[in-house]
Amino acid sequence: SGNMLDGEKHFTNPATSVPGYGSGIEFIEQSDVFAKPSPKFTSKYFTITTFAFVKQGDMGKALIDKQDHYSLFVANGEAICVVRSTDGMKTAKRPIPVEQWIHLACTFDGAEVRLRVFGPGAPPEPGVVPLAGILDPNVDSELRLGFDPPTISTKFNGKLDHVLVFSDALGDDTVDLLVGCARA
Repeated sequence: SGNMLDGEKHFTNPATSVPGYGSGIEFIEQSDVFAKPSPKFTSKYFTITTFAFVKQGDMGKALIDKQDHYSLFVANGEAICVVRSTDGMKTAKRPIPVEQWIHLACTFDGAEVRLRVFGPGAPPEPGVVPLAGILDPNVDSELRLGFDPPTISTKFNGKLDHVLVFSDALGDDTVDLLVGCARA
């Protein structure tokens, strides 16, 4: 899954050090993208994580989108997680490095949205914004990777790897373990 932290908090390239990791799913703006019809979202909270290789100039593009619930995308040198709950909509942002593998994690727990970025040059502190409420259980929408409708211009032109979507809010310690497990 791209560059990952080794035991000494240095990034390694798993394509050369960990069998089975490193190539990722490559998205090209004109290619077909994954869109999976999903049943009504029954969870009140969530965590999404992914490794991403964001190319220079590939901004304003969706990485993971569950329309009318949440979206993780890149724009203007930042990773952005937008969450819509029964109490409104909020956006957490963090600056990101480009042209290298990074790991992104966004969590919504009913009280706040947390966005964390892992990788060389990434900020150590999370982006946190308060947001109460729960995800609307009556919304029926697709889960998409690399695409956020309705416009074609939102197709991602980079790589994603090790995409995980949880129907619960994971704590920072658990997210840290996931990053560690992905590199082990």
